[in-house]
Amino acid sequence: MNVAIIGAGAAGMFCAANLKPEAHADIYEAARFPLRKVMASGGGRCNFTNENIDSSNPADFYPRGGGSLKKPLRKFGAAAAREFFAGLKVASKVEDGGRVFPACDSSRAVVRALENAARARGARLFANAKIFSVEPLQDGGILIGSPLGEKRYDAAVVCTGGMSDKNFAENFAQMGLKIEPPVPSLFALETESGADPDRRALSGISVPLAEISARIPTRKNPKGEKFSARGAVLFTHFGLGGPAVLKFSSLAARAAHEADYKFDFSVNFAPDFSENRRAAELEKARKDFAKKRVANAPLFGVAQKLWAHLAKLSGVAPQTEYASLGKAGANALLENIARFGERCRGRSAHKAEFVTCGGIARTEIDFSTMRCKKIPNLFFAGECLDIDAFTGGFNLQAAWTTAKICADAINASL
Repeated sequence: MNVAIIGAGAAGMFCAANLKPEAHADIYEAARFPLRKVMASGGGRCNFTNENIDSSNPADFYPRGGGSLKKPLRKFGAAAAREFFAGLKVASKVEDGGRVFPACDSSRAVVRALENAARARGARLFANAKIFSVEPLQDGGILIGSPLGEKRYDAAVVCTGGMSDKNFAENFAQMGLKIEPPVPSLFALETESGADPDRRALSGISVPLAEISARIPTRKNPKGEKFSARGAVLFTHFGLGGPAVLKFSSLAARAAHEADYKFDFSVNFAPDFSENRRAAELEKARKDFAKKRVANAPLFGVAQKLWAHLAKLSGVAPQTEYASLGKAGANALLENIARFGERCRGRSAHKAEFVTCGGIARTEIDFSTMRCKKIPNLFFAGECLDIDAFTGGFNLQAAWTTAKICADAINASL
């Protein structure tokens, strides 16, 4: 048997590392090197899975594809991924939020392990070999067109990442496969206020817990679809980033794209406090901190510099003491704490961890084998499917899981 693997990213290399040598796998990669995104993931440390996957509903982490991944993740989840890499001499450790990293804190360990494992299984890697065409043959084979010429394979595994190549996506559309349009996910927000000097002075400030919310009009819902996410928020020189913003961008990926990334949103800097409790806390401060300047005595755990900025936006003069804080100033401050208004004017890539939603529709795939329902010897794995997740190791786990199930199915047919 001979198998073509299209794409030497996380899914492609993991599939090759799990295929039996009798599969005679050829890996085609358009770039000069394999596993570039894996190398950059986790800030170069490679957050390769998340232990919460094994104890929670996948829908909690995968805005698209959680239902389809439920059974596959039971077969090969986070514990199985850690065990697999441990077998390749890559020990791992768990950090906050269940995120799993190599114990050596280097993505190179994961990259080297996968390259060596694929090579040990007899796989051949062809770099700078962008696939031109994939054609199913009447005898059940798959004809692959590349810079190396045309070659027939008994099976092909598509692991190309996001379906951003329109010509390649059209290739599969002509086979009768449904393609969900790919759009960016996991991005930071550029804001109109980012150009303001006072606003830029907040760059680097992190809020441990905040909630970002927006109602974004779409063609299906002109009145606006509501999105919200909680977590840490980071002020940047261009706008806002951090876990809460990345989660929000994942949930709102399609709506934000449709709006050309121009929409209003708000940030609640005290999401665990109700309206009444926020008002009560401010009233208490007027008594407890009567002689203190409002701008110098932050509440709700807000950083002092951010608090002073919110006070200024609320019309509270720098010298104002809590005892003399008027009703108008107090109400404006409470409003800015709970509904800090911003306008998004664009998106910004989160480091090198760009992810897309969209790709081959999940309805086209048998998730027990990752086979294409219409073309039995054609398999799909990884980000080329309409599956994506929040940051935290979930996207790489989806790549490992779908690639492992695909490899198991091919091995069973040998």
